[in-house]
Amino acid sequence: MKSKLIVSMGLLFATVCQAQANAKQPLPVANLITPNALSCEFNFDKTDNEPILTYFSSANKTPLNNFNKAKKTLTLFERTKIHGIKLFSKAKEKTDITIINKSHIDIDVKKYGVHVLRISDYSVKGVEISEYDAEGYYLILKGLPKANIIKLEKHGVYIADKFTKVQKTKGSNTRIICNIAG
Repeated sequence: MKSKLIVSMGLLFATVCQAQANAKQPLPVANLITPNALSCEFNFDKTDNEPILTYFSSANKTPLNNFNKAKKTLTLFERTKIHGIKLFSKAKEKTDITIINKSHIDIDVKKYGVHVLRISDYSVKGVEISEYDAEGYYLILKGLPKANIIKLEKHGVYIADKFTKVQKTKGSNTRIICNIAG
């Protein structure tokens, strides 16, 4: 299953890279926010361009100096750029059993009735046991989970319970966690 996921993500990554290389225009950050990105529902057997997966597949490998604060643009790899980013940051947490790497982009996107404040990519690696390994991303939405779920449903976006976890943050916002692998 994991190898099928990696191959599918590789195909998607190649497709998006080629499209971006041909376009040479930065991808607006709002394009990362799609119904699939919000509901965590992806068909990995298709090579449709799902922009958030491009971010997910390369954010942790992207150096901090690839962010141009003046232009609000993040260069993920040679020719793929995302425009409209307020801040790009990274964090690393280490526990006795895991190492968690996170890459955050702070944004200001209102779409599908919700206000998206942040997209974070994460990678969890087990220190000694690989059963702790996981990868995915999460979105931070302004406002409480119940209100945001109602707004999303009014716009035809339904959270996929099987792969998604919705939490209230310390700041009384909503965190939608999408586990992609692990």
